[in-house]
Amino acid sequence: MPAETTDLNVILLPDKETSLKAIELSNRSNHLGQTRYLLDGKHNHPHVTLYQSAFPTRNFDKINQSLVAVALQTKPIQIELNKFSSLLEFLFWDAVKSPQLLTLHQVVLQVLNPLRDGLLLPEDEARLELPSVSEAMKASIRLYGYPVAGDLYPPHITITRFNTITEAQNAVSHLPPEPIIFTVSTIALANRGQNGTVNELYIKYPLESL
Repeated sequence: MPAETTDLNVILLPDKETSLKAIELSNRSNHLGQTRYLLDGKHNHPHVTLYQSAFPTRNFDKINQSLVAVALQTKPIQIELNKFSSLLEFLFWDAVKSPQLLTLHQVVLQVLNPLRDGLLLPEDEARLELPSVSEAMKASIRLYGYPVAGDLYPPHITITRFNTITEAQNAVSHLPPEPIIFTVSTIALANRGQNGTVNELYIKYPLESL
């Protein structure tokens, strides 16, 4: 990646129990098709994405300051995970769209999207040409640099990415719901890795506990 840009993911970190369960599910999915990666908590971290995009590197300090302010104004929230779904080749462990979670997504979107300065990477531009990407997702990419922002936002933990869409759909049919509720007390700024992964946690922001 050119030095002028940085590819960032703003995420929520699940607790230890939920992380271990996500890792277990990722390993189980490896028996349902050809996967491109597995969660392990070291190189590929379980997480719930709030917003991800490419940003001009010159805006990194502003991004950090914005997330400090968001964390100070946000109380820990509960997240409920249950059923599984697929999007393209990705296998998702879906979260309930609670008002608190959707509000936090919107807040992060509103404070960070202007710091993109309209930046789109070549891979973002390429997605705009793919017939498999819906017009709504293309509009989201153009506006936010992220295909599932705003009304399209599907909170989830990505379990893995398969080689084909059919494998992902087949995995959904073989995985019964796994209900779990956990409390999120930390936002993190991380890298946006290949295949939806998070490989490096840059900065952690504890949420307001009062």
